[in-house]
Amino acid sequence: MNHDIASSRIEMVSSVFQSLRHSPVQSAHYLDTYAPMQSIDIDVIIPVHDAAETLEDSISSALNQTVPKHLRRVFENIDISIAVCCHDDGSTDSSLRILRSMKDRHGKSEKTDKRGIEAHLLIGSNPDGVARGAGFARNRATELRRNKISSENSFICLLDSDDIMSPSRVAEQLAMMLSIVDKGERDRTLIGSTFDRIPENSTWHYSQWANGLTDERLMLERFRECTVLQPTWFLTRKRFEELGGYIEAPHPEENATEGKMPDYQRPKQLSLIHPYEDNAQTLRLAEDLRFFHEHLYASGLIKLHRHKPPNSPLVTYRHTGQSQSSSTPRKLLSALRAMAFEATVLKIDPQWSDGFVIWGAGRDGKHFFRSLSPGVRSRVKCFVDVDEKKISAGFYTNRELGTKVPIIHFSLLSTNPDARHDSQTFGRIDKSRGGNKRDEKLGEADEETEHTKKKRRLYSPGLKMIIPSLATLPVVVCVAMYRTHGILEKNVKSIGRIEGKNLWHFS
Repeated sequence: MNHDIASSRIEMVSSVFQSLRHSPVQSAHYLDTYAPMQSIDIDVIIPVHDAAETLEDSISSALNQTVPKHLRRVFENIDISIAVCCHDDGSTDSSLRILRSMKDRHGKSEKTDKRGIEAHLLIGSNPDGVARGAGFARNRATELRRNKISSENSFICLLDSDDIMSPSRVAEQLAMMLSIVDKGERDRTLIGSTFDRIPENSTWHYSQWANGLTDERLMLERFRECTVLQPTWFLTRKRFEELGGYIEAPHPEENATEGKMPDYQRPKQLSLIHPYEDNAQTLRLAEDLRFFHEHLYASGLIKLHRHKPPNSPLVTYRHTGQSQSSSTPRKLLSALRAMAFEATVLKIDPQWSDGFVIWGAGRDGKHFFRSLSPGVRSRVKCFVDVDEKKISAGFYTNRELGTKVPIIHFSLLSTNPDARHDSQTFGRIDKSRGGNKRDEKLGEADEETEHTKKKRRLYSPGLKMIIPSLATLPVVVCVAMYRTHGILEKNVKSIGRIEGKNLWHFS
């Protein structure tokens, strides 16, 4: 099919999806009467490494996709073809044998009935059997039928080899993507979905956070973690190719020297490769975070498909406790996110150029400070905290970096002069559901006498070194949100900053 004709037909279908929100009957009639049949290709990308125990369930869930009842009329004039593209990355178990066996059974396209979607399995593997990392495997999987389809009408759907797709995932995310009428916006959009866990309720705090983010908070909290889970990603092939795919680690034989940074070609605009924390081995890690911020840096948009009861989430995310993400050093993640923050906020927004404040003089705040490039690090005017011991110490001193930064009480950042000496304290961080009454009491603000306030100010020796315009400085909060029963959020709100402009959450 001619690419221009195919694209115009996709545009027409998009307008139909848009109107479907207002008149389903009229839209269905329009599709029956006017819309010509068109083809859309979906590649489900699955990297495989030692996944024998879960692999077959994962692939089967991708092969057995259907069109749910509420979308059948809409998709009647769209021929969807799914290729489940798996690349084995040097597995040492029976994963490759399982792939070959399933290929024999599912190598040819099948469509059982009008509700089913045509699907077949494609496999690849490293010729030398040497593992190269998940990013490398995903890139190779996307190439399995790249030359056989048009990137204009092709979409990529990501899945991990231990996760399971709901039967309607492809149809649901495709419908959401096609509802974006503007093609330029569609090509810049990465769609994720809500998920559930195996075992049920594992990592409940993370799941509750990720599944509950509003459209606004998907962007506002993007420097804390990837706000859209990688195994739920759905995007156009054109976008994937524009971004250059995933960063790949070099072959082990190319960098025999332990810890040596490879001579890496960097075609990307952002290219999150840290000059100090990265080496030939770590480039295999955090591939989702690197791609996520590359996408956002290139004017990318993110959306979340939210399921509504009684429907189920589109992906079931397996928790094994031994995933690559769980073994990625926290220090590396902090360094890469700091690089992204520098590139998209600190070096772009002029209101951060004259200096800023780090909220939190603990582990996360110090990691963030050390991760900054020297020129940007020099802009940090002070740390703020609530811990009396840290404030009494007066400074955070790092002899290796040659820095000495004051530590003061957070209330001194307030734009309201009357609020600058109000004392508030955190409750103990409790990761159990809902906490308890004792924790809530610990989080309550205690009244201070004027004598106590004066004493606390005297125990802030770093204060005298701060510039007078303290209340105007932007702030990076390096203390975890949602862990103190609202105390942190209340304190942050009290200083009068605008989140997403002169205040960002980082931890």
